[in-house]
Amino acid sequence: MATNSASSNPIGAATGPISGKPPPASAETKAAITDSANADPTGQSQGGKDGGPGPDGEKKVKSEKELEKERKKAEKQKKFAEKQMKTLNADGVQPKSKGKEKKAKAESAKEEIPEYVEETPAGQKKSGLPAMTFRLVDADRYKVLKSLEDPLYKAYNPTIVESAWYSWWEKEGYFKPEYDSKGEVKKAGYFSIAVPPPNVTGALHMGHALTNALQDTMIRWNRMRGFTTLWLPGCDHAGIATQSVVENMLRRRQNKSRHDLGREKFTNLVWDWKEE
Repeated sequence: MATNSASSNPIGAATGPISGKPPPASAETKAAITDSANADPTGQSQGGKDGGPGPDGEKKVKSEKELEKERKKAEKQKKFAEKQMKTLNADGVQPKSKGKEKKAKAESAKEEIPEYVEETPAGQKKSGLPAMTFRLVDADRYKVLKSLEDPLYKAYNPTIVESAWYSWWEKEGYFKPEYDSKGEVKKAGYFSIAVPPPNVTGALHMGHALTNALQDTMIRWNRMRGFTTLWLPGCDHAGIATQSVVENMLRRRQNKSRHDLGREKFTNLVWDWKEE
């Protein structure tokens, strides 16, 4: 049951009958309210105090301060409109800002970067020196460095930085396991990891980068510990999953199994699926 808290009735008791209209305010009450409104500095309760017509129909006269404020506002709006008109071109379209113009000029002034050609002979060590402001040509030992004014060297370019290293690593035999003087596994023992290649789709992702980074760290650490280490590329770890996908597709489309096609035809079907 709803209660009428304003009626001060106890909870559960019925409320009294709905009262009628309140009695009209007396002349003394009206006079007191009017006097209070006139004395209010904000003037929001008395006619004429908000700029509209007062009780006698006359509009309130604005003060000098209010008129000065309106005049300044009108001048500001006029100046803004004049400024907008000046920025319009002959077609009536507002041109680009200075910042956008500078950006457009900078983009148009960009140099066309030519295709990089490796000048370090295959199998030669890449220079471990930092980028220099001159050209270093010592092809017998170091990677060729050019001036920083060269468009290819003005910014970091991974193609340039990482080039020429792999062939030198292969030449130095860094991918081969290290044995003792007798050609046997070192006394510390051996440590080997098979490198899983990308999936059959060949699409690399962060999972590959994480896995290979961890394996690389483990191989290097064990080699530093004196182990004979080998990081060997392995077979496709997703071959079974790929076979399952193609077999299901073959069953849905042709109602056949890989045994119905034979090894060679099924292998060709897997490669066709990979190219799709």
